[in-house]
Amino acid sequence: MKRLMLVGLWCSHSNPNARPSMKKVLHTLESGDGLPHIPHDYRRALPSKLASIPGLSVSSSSVNATTVSLSDAGAISFIFPSKTNIQLSADASIYQNVIHLTKSRSGLGWATYSNIIPSKALASFSTHFQFSIVAVNGSGDGLTFFLAPSDFESFDADRGEWLGLFESETDGNSSNQIVAVEFDTYENEFDPDDNHVGIDVNSVISVKTVSVSDLYTGATLNNGEKWEVWVDYNGTQIQVFLLYNPGGATPSRPEMPVLWYNIDLSEFLTPNVKLSFSASNGVAIETHAVHVWNFLNQYSPGIPPVMPNPSPSSHPARKKMKYILIGSIIGIVVFIFLIIGFCICCCWGKRNETSQMEVSPSPSRSWNPVQPSAPPLNPNSVQH
Repeated sequence: MKRLMLVGLWCSHSNPNARPSMKKVLHTLESGDGLPHIPHDYRRALPSKLASIPGLSVSSSSVNATTVSLSDAGAISFIFPSKTNIQLSADASIYQNVIHLTKSRSGLGWATYSNIIPSKALASFSTHFQFSIVAVNGSGDGLTFFLAPSDFESFDADRGEWLGLFESETDGNSSNQIVAVEFDTYENEFDPDDNHVGIDVNSVISVKTVSVSDLYTGATLNNGEKWEVWVDYNGTQIQVFLLYNPGGATPSRPEMPVLWYNIDLSEFLTPNVKLSFSASNGVAIETHAVHVWNFLNQYSPGIPPVMPNPSPSSHPARKKMKYILIGSIIGIVVFIFLIIGFCICCCWGKRNETSQMEVSPSPSRSWNPVQPSAPPLNPNSVQH
């Protein structure tokens, strides 16, 4: 009932441009995703009784993200997975301190920093993250790091070639107000290849790309290895640094970016934005994971990278306990086999002894046949 009321309010928005398409309405009513978001300026037009309905929130997104005020936005920084609140959408999940964005065919997932940030606080910024992509049964479509309007939701985006970020009907529109860095693993008709990095502005068709094959011979973005990324914005230019890090060692940012693009973000972003990752699949299954994420809303070239925390399975103490447990089990099994072997030996020995007793007769029971004595002679029967 609450979902239906929200959709009704959304469809009757006073601003026609803010009303959802029929596709979004059907998706919202049929899916089990969070409640739809109604733009912030709509509460003023709500009757007081509707505005006071418990849980009928129209001032925050469906993930209950809070807006950072300009006074609080002097220094915005966070580190994942260290006590950072990440909001998940669609197929995304967090397991063992790793963000997993997709898990199935035609899958789509988002991971978003929980606080909505004023775009004025992003006059410059630096971020570092580490990701890995695994092609399970062919190539999916890829992963993006993006800045988008605060009321933009995952069900607004299409899967497959649209990277879980853009929509086929509105791709290329200036009203999208999305800026992203893509890591594309599938070659569509508008892509240079199936292994490239690109900068996207309001469209899945990148304004600038670079092939990873030209940077690292033989390496592919979806080979399952770790990739380190630094994205720096100095107020006039976005720079993307990429490092192939299959060993997972502490990385150092390369001296030269692999991509750069002159842009004034204030001309493209809405007053309030969200920082997110997206990923999507088409007919193939590809998993997309973000291991660490470090962000600072100041231009800080070479922002210190964050190393992943040991997962529970690789923690030294847990490893020690694991070895102790395995050793104990092996010891118990060996002990049981020794006991069984001892019992078998004892039973076998008794059986042999019994067999020998049955075959060899005892002296006390030996048979001594007695020869019958001749009958006594009868004197009368003697013939003379």
